[in-house]
Amino acid sequence: MKAPLLEQHEIKLVKDFVLLPVLLDVLQRDLQAIQTVRIRLAPLFARMLRETQPLVFRELAAVKQELRVRGIRVYEQRRTPQRLEVKYKCRGYDHRLHLLWGIVRAELLEKMEYYLSRNDKDGKGS
Repeated sequence: MKAPLLEQHEIKLVKDFVLLPVLLDVLQRDLQAIQTVRIRLAPLFARMLRETQPLVFRELAAVKQELRVRGIRVYEQRRTPQRLEVKYKCRGYDHRLHLLWGIVRAELLEKMEYYLSRNDKDGKGS
């Protein structure tokens, strides 16, 4: 029997579950890089990245909670040179999600734009 199709929202939850930790890795790496570069705006950039981290952690916690409520369980993640591979179970059926790194990069840029615009609206950004 073929697995039933998932709702778009459920697929987005799984994508966010695997993308948000990658975003946290990128933020941490960029924070370390900014601290080694000698530019005048480095403290401002570092502050913006540090203020973004808790927002990402909160979203990740909400995503995990929603996955639990919907009975979706990610049981395998693998990073290959070509893509991010995910295996998960929903409503008793196994599913797979493959994200090419170009897609991951585009999604992460979109998320960062969202977080930075949110910081700006909250009066925390520049």
